[in-house]
Amino acid sequence: MMMGEHGIRRVLLVVASTLVGAAAMSSAADKSAQCAGAKLTAASKYAACRLKADAKVAKSGGSPDYSKCDTKFLKAFDRAESKAGSGVCPSEGNGAAVSSCLGQVTAQCVPLVTVQGCDGTGSCDTCSACAQAAGGPCAAAVDACFSDPECSAFNDCILPCGDQACFDLCSSTYPNGASLYAAAIACIYCDTCPNDCDGASVGCP
Repeated sequence: MMMGEHGIRRVLLVVASTLVGAAAMSSAADKSAQCAGAKLTAASKYAACRLKADAKVAKSGGSPDYSKCDTKFLKAFDRAESKAGSGVCPSEGNGAAVSSCLGQVTAQCVPLVTVQGCDGTGSCDTCSACAQAAGGPCAAAVDACFSDPECSAFNDCILPCGDQACFDLCSSTYPNGASLYAAAIACIYCDTCPNDCDGASVGCP
């Protein structure tokens, strides 16, 4: 049966609308991917900028200035979102969170290059991160703790503790976990970061 003119037009309109819809979805997907790519490029430049500031300090001393890195990075993130349009990027408004994440990563890596061992950075957080980083002196002890269910349970148990009685109860409830946890803490505070983390204050010999 042959279709009349109206039938043909109706089919053509349906096909055209389908193609237009597919093209629109493809375009949206492309813009989303482009936005993600632009943000990752900005992230890579931010990490490089921070490391360049760290390199300057390693050569000449002083404290690293990341302010220009922060400003450029956040502008690049905002520009990527503005160019894509609202609701297009896979995630939005998270520039500060990404910069914080990258800052932590570079802070963990720098001591592995600039400090003999980990101690001597002047920061307990930095030394502790160095000690626990992959390949760090305490990585195995920390992994042994947090890959063990009882050690993880012990850690969760002591987090809200405000006195020794609470800590002792957690230790008696999870004795094996407490032992693994103590070994990890001793590695970080006593063996690896006795100066930066003031090991004597937590009972290190």
